[in-house]
Amino acid sequence: MLHFLLIEDDSILCILHSAIIRQVFPNCTIEIICSAEETLNYLDTLEKNHQNAPDYILIDHQLSGISGLEMVENFSEKQLLFMHKTQLYILSATIDPSVINQVQKNNRIKGFLEKPLSKDILLQNFQGKDSTK
Repeated sequence: MLHFLLIEDDSILCILHSAIIRQVFPNCTIEIICSAEETLNYLDTLEKNHQNAPDYILIDHQLSGISGLEMVENFSEKQLLFMHKTQLYILSATIDPSVINQVQKNNRIKGFLEKPLSKDILLQNFQGKDSTK
């Protein structure tokens, strides 16, 4: 079963994105976190409890107080080792070429997803995973 971590500080988008993810991956688990600090604590707790890291982490580019890119840069080496199989994606409503360029240059980030998420965006980026089409 796939495990998603959605890091988004807009509660309406959390509901919308969760519903769309469940349309494509009906058997997945989705954790929703609203801040970078909560995310780091969550990942530390998973590791301490010997639980698996999420398969996918979808990070809002414009979190309160920090960008999604900055948050990825703040992951410790220990967290990155724990998440070695996790794929990180940045979510953004702004298709700013400089942001897309930063995402593409960061080897920790798998890709850039346009907000709001849609079924098509998920199918294009997660094709062949545990989805229903």
